[in-house]
Amino acid sequence: MSPRFLSIRRPINSDIKPSRTQDSPSLLLNGRNTNLAGRDLGRLLPPELLTVIFELAAQGHHNFPAVAVVLCRYWRATALGHAPLWSYIWLNHRSPHKKYLKWTQRLGDLPIPRSIAVVAVAQAGYLTDWKFLPMELDRLQSNNIGIQSFHLDSDEEMFSWALRNLSLDTFPEVSLHVDDGCVTKRPPSRYPSSFFWPTHDSRDDRSTHSISLRGVLIHFPWIHVDNITKLEIFQTSNDTFPDPDSLMMALRNMPHLQTFALEFFEDLKIIDFSTYEPVRLENLRHLQLAGSWSTNSFLRSLEIPNLHSFVIDRAFDPPLMALSIIASAGKPPPLRRLSISRSTVNSRRFLERLTLFPSVTSVYVVDVTSHPIRVAWSEHRQKDPEFLSTLQHFDVYQRNGNCQDLLSMKGPGTDSGSYGSYVNRHMDVAGDEQERRCRAIFDLVMQRTSLYPACFQTIASSLERESRAASTRFVRHSSSGWRLWRK
Repeated sequence: MSPRFLSIRRPINSDIKPSRTQDSPSLLLNGRNTNLAGRDLGRLLPPELLTVIFELAAQGHHNFPAVAVVLCRYWRATALGHAPLWSYIWLNHRSPHKKYLKWTQRLGDLPIPRSIAVVAVAQAGYLTDWKFLPMELDRLQSNNIGIQSFHLDSDEEMFSWALRNLSLDTFPEVSLHVDDGCVTKRPPSRYPSSFFWPTHDSRDDRSTHSISLRGVLIHFPWIHVDNITKLEIFQTSNDTFPDPDSLMMALRNMPHLQTFALEFFEDLKIIDFSTYEPVRLENLRHLQLAGSWSTNSFLRSLEIPNLHSFVIDRAFDPPLMALSIIASAGKPPPLRRLSISRSTVNSRRFLERLTLFPSVTSVYVVDVTSHPIRVAWSEHRQKDPEFLSTLQHFDVYQRNGNCQDLLSMKGPGTDSGSYGSYVNRHMDVAGDEQERRCRAIFDLVMQRTSLYPACFQTIASSLERESRAASTRFVRHSSSGWRLWRK
């Protein structure tokens, strides 16, 4: 999913122009002012269309139903009247059992699969709040009600409890993310040096088709991999990086794989993939590699003729060489989207590599050390205005979250010397909020969309965030609807 909201370029409808009077905002429609003050904009969408939008939003984040019912009366009535919306359940330590029962009540008797996300830390007695979950999952199974997806984002203690009490390998979509703030601080004896999944041979279960792991070692020999379409292995360490032999064997038996991500964020890990026979992944559309391991050697062991999206992050191997490897295997794949972050590249050579992919439409660069890309880009465009004319997005993000849109050049000007000026988007926040937004931008641009916003939070920061939330209240204002008031 392309992060379109990161770009301010929008086609403007000639019949609809923004206008503002002294009294209220309005629209200029075909030359006439139509005052929108006092109108319920939510009612502009019929319930049939709004419910479709609600379900798409709930798929993106399972807590959306909880938001929809408090925004306005029309949205609340629409959400409560559409029972399937409540099959998306997002639970944290704030009364999870009570919330689960309320969602189940709103869902009614519909025998449709549930999608459950659990964000929990086993601290301050919170673990006792989750004793209901194994019983509820067993009850669903006994009533022949399936679970479409199960996402667990937790610390080590909660994850250890989940492994003992939940059948985490029996769902079509499984996401198991162990808090990275705890992974590096393992107690010496209470927990294993690494968690592995699955915990028993589950090759007879052919339902799983999507796997997303973080801080967990995947044990391929106990998984039926033929039906896997999505495999994400985030933030591995020396303990959780998959065994190369098992990895290559598994990839060879994944004919339907469409998305693959593998990250390693510890000291350099050298692996010689040249000893393996090339693996052809005919259906792979998105490939994401990160960290200080032999990414280029791995790329040489793959045949990916239909790759649409490629992400390379914090690479020890040269990212430009990775692009050359992908393009050199016969006919270049129809690459449309490229993201490079936290790496060192030569700007001019980077632009030359982009010409190897005539289908590319979106390029995102985050925190890259190099000669300013905008300078090299301006030079190329001045010589050839049609250079990389297929691009629709070309955004360069700095470490602080500020962004420069290279396709919005205003022409030669004083702001950038002879290279013209660009639209710059600055982040007008600081501290924790700036860090949070930078993480969100990074994850979106790098297409780490499976990681929920609660991920990357240590237990201490989670409790601090809850403390800040406790000082915030919503109060009703007679003219402006719901209004946020902070103590």
